Amino acid sequence: MKELVDEMYIHRRLCTWTSIELHEKYVSYGGELTRKQMFSKLAMHLGDNVVVLSIDGCASIIVFREFVALARKILAESRDILFTKTK
Repeated sequence: MKELVDEMYIHRRLCTWTSIELHEKYVSYGGELTRKQMFSKLAMHLGDNVVVLSIDGCASIIVFREFVALARKILAESRDILFTKTK
């Protein structure tokens, strides 16, 4: 798990990750937890440093809190994405 966290910190300004991408990297480092277990432990480890976006039936997305505004701006500038307000 340490290798995965280290890699995330190195690329934190440039990346958002899905739970699937992170699990593939985790397994490549020799990790044996399921995706759900790994993602839960990872989110707990990173705590308030990250924001997790979850939608039922879709892979969760994780981004470092300090770069949420940047990621949102990039997404908002895309004409292919429709944002709707949900509860």
